[in-house]
Amino acid sequence: MVSDRFAVEDLELSYTGGTTGVQTSFYLDHACKVARVGRQWGMHQLCGYKPGMRRALVWGVHEDLPPRGARHGFKRWFRRYASGQETLACTVMDERLMHEYHGRLQRFRPQVVYGYPSALTELGRFIEEQGLAPIRVGTIITTAERLSAGTRAQLQRLYGGEVFALYGTREYGCIALECTRHEGYHIDVGSVVLEIVKEGRPARVGESGEIVVTDLLNYGMPFIRSRIGDRGALSADPCPCGNPLPLLKSLDGRVSELLFRPDGSRVPGLMLTDLFMQLPNIRYLQFVQESIYRLEVKLVVAGELSETVRVQVVREVRQIMGEAITIDVRLVDDIERNPRSGKIEEVICKVDRRRESMQMGSGA
Repeated sequence: MVSDRFAVEDLELSYTGGTTGVQTSFYLDHACKVARVGRQWGMHQLCGYKPGMRRALVWGVHEDLPPRGARHGFKRWFRRYASGQETLACTVMDERLMHEYHGRLQRFRPQVVYGYPSALTELGRFIEEQGLAPIRVGTIITTAERLSAGTRAQLQRLYGGEVFALYGTREYGCIALECTRHEGYHIDVGSVVLEIVKEGRPARVGESGEIVVTDLLNYGMPFIRSRIGDRGALSADPCPCGNPLPLLKSLDGRVSELLFRPDGSRVPGLMLTDLFMQLPNIRYLQFVQESIYRLEVKLVVAGELSETVRVQVVREVRQIMGEAITIDVRLVDDIERNPRSGKIEEVICKVDRRRESMQMGSGA
């Protein structure tokens, strides 16, 4: 897949985040890397974030992080000062590390925090519950995980700034970003061509389907009409902010997060994760499906989970997944992050989709 115009040794090797467990390698040419930096800064202006602002990056992709055990010498301090960035690894978030991170953020005094919604929320809650001095910023940019309305409100309360969701990938960089109207994601048409496909045909405007992306910048190893595993819908109307960039109206989760009902029909996982945003004692949750007849619900809660709430969880999940499915609610101390990306996976479907589809088609 490498272009004949480039020698492999002149390209930079990179990797996808590996959220689904498979980390794929790809190459970037130098001009693409430079162009992406410039275009991403241009997109960031939609939310008032400009070069030179001090940014705290709460991140999990190892390739972007300082090497483990790296010394905090003068060179590293100078690079951090010159870049205006303090990087905090979120692959593991224990009390010792979060105490350290709080101290580093106090000294750094960021104007922007940028990272995974789950990791930013966990750190902000820890600071609040420990009675530590709050970290206040003007702008919060989330990426890599879906941002729910409840998490958006929490982040704004914990850090004080306005929250913006960025849609991007390792392969394409910044694909789209919210503006101050928060009515969708402005697509960077100078970087990508974004299409919505449903059942092999172009989706109608406003209709949800699979997102297909063509890279306009990477000539070293171009990705053309790549199915990146996400679902969304385009807006029929321009953004009221006046920016002419087209809008991705919604992001409807990953294709891999579709769950099976016992009748073989499929349900977007985010329909379940959004059910419990109003329950304050549920910190994190994860749905794991090993079979079309059984669904495990893992919950991390603050305090105790009352029997009333447990019954409510089962009832509301069954309303969506059907009466024939067995629902196991299990309390856990923590939900492990993906070891490669540092993300929390809210929905994990281990059902063999091809086999189930064939069985349903044959009437089995």
